[in-house]
Amino acid sequence: MFKKLETTKLWYNRYLYKIVVESRNHWPAWRYRSASKWLQFDEHPNPDFDNDQSIHFAINKLLQEADDYRSRAEGRSVSIFTNDQKLLENISSIAGDRIEEIWEPNPDTQHLLKDANTILVKEPTSYPIRVMLNDKKIDTDFAKWIDANSDKIRIGNDSYRAVKRGWMTGGLYFYIRDDKVLSLVNLMISGNIRRIDRLVCER
Repeated sequence: MFKKLETTKLWYNRYLYKIVVESRNHWPAWRYRSASKWLQFDEHPNPDFDNDQSIHFAINKLLQEADDYRSRAEGRSVSIFTNDQKLLENISSIAGDRIEEIWEPNPDTQHLLKDANTILVKEPTSYPIRVMLNDKKIDTDFAKWIDANSDKIRIGNDSYRAVKRGWMTGGLYFYIRDDKVLSLVNLMISGNIRRIDRLVCER
């Protein structure tokens, strides 16, 4: 049985839906497309949905006709991202029990995902702004500010250790209290910030 999960943040800052399809053997002719350009398409003469290659062929045919999607290889699976709910349903009907996950937004809160920098959360939080850091080395003086302002920032052990030691901080993040604090943080480490997301309560 596949997992049905809720989209709480736009995939690639764009897509509401994600479906993960398992390959039990291999996908011998699968070619991946990013953005809107098809790279390669290999046909199977008699697709009957009974094996990997025929399922792969049928899904490829759907994607070849799709207006906008993105796909990504993940080990022995393929993830497909789209805003077309009908495409999601068609892939589901073809893939059957090969589906591992389906991600969909909650219809009641889908309107909150219009902003790509929104992350939906179940409960209100005192630190609703997430700051993600880039791959540059960070000034260790920022750790001193963190120590003196523990009421303004929430940071995990790994992120704090990297800041304190002046390491590269790619992919690490912390949460801050409000926009006033964000302005201060920007003044100190603007060159280290990759993106800023806002946590919005679903209720």
